[in-house]
Amino acid sequence: MSEAPDLTISQQLARATFVDDNGVGTPQNPITQDELIEKFLHNAQGVLDDAAAHAAIDRILDLDRAADLREVFAPLSGLRR
Repeated sequence: MSEAPDLTISQQLARATFVDDNGVGTPQNPITQDELIEKFLHNAQGVLDDAAAHAAIDRILDLDRAADLREVFAPLSGLRR
C-alpha cells in the first residue's frame, strides 16, 4: 500500500477510494487459477458445504463443455441460508 486513500465528502456522505497497483488480480500481477480457487473456497465457507464448493469449481472450470448452464449452477442451489 503506497499511499493514503483519497477522501471525498459530499452531502454528508464519505467515500474513500484506494487503488493498489501492485495487488493480486491486476493486469500487472494477475491472479493464478490456484489463488482464485483458494479465494473462492475461503469465501464459500459458511455458504456452501465443502462438496458443493468443489463441485462448483469443477463445473466452472469445465464451463466450455457444459451442455446446459443449469449443470454448472446446480452446486450453488444448495446455498445455506
